[in-house]
Amino acid sequence: LPGGAASSGGLTGRDLTDGPGTGAASPAARPASAAPAQVKPAPATDPALTQRPPVTPPAVKPMEAATPAPTAEPPAAGGGFEATYQVASFFKKDQADSMVKKLAQKGFRAEIRQGKVQDKDVFRIAVTLRGTEQEIKAGLEKTGEKGPILLGKKPL
Repeated sequence: LPGGAASSGGLTGRDLTDGPGTGAASPAARPASAAPAQVKPAPATDPALTQRPPVTPPAVKPMEAATPAPTAEPPAAGGGFEATYQVASFFKKDQADSMVKKLAQKGFRAEIRQGKVQDKDVFRIAVTLRGTEQEIKAGLEKTGEKGPILLGKKPL
């Protein structure tokens, strides 16, 4: 070799791939052009990093108490609904029969729906009403029962 340097065998003929038993090349052995690019952190005095625009919360529209909320189901062309409510529940069939008769005398169409609760028979009284929302509500009040449960509703 020129300059009197002795040959150390060098890298000629060696497999430089990363395989078992080979380690990654040391940074000193890596050429300068292959060094990873150093990202220079921005100075802390950079105004773009220290100042953020103020965050404004989204505008909240106040609720209007006079405007009623739209119903989920607008009345159909007939202007009304058919709604079925459970108005009572009994463990004895004769009590349920008595309730159906009482409701029929008041002009309501009622039926008994039998079910099971914890392996016991239960007799539920279902009343079907037709009309507008206000008419149905008034009809439920005329039954005299507290806390009716809506079972189904469909437009007429």
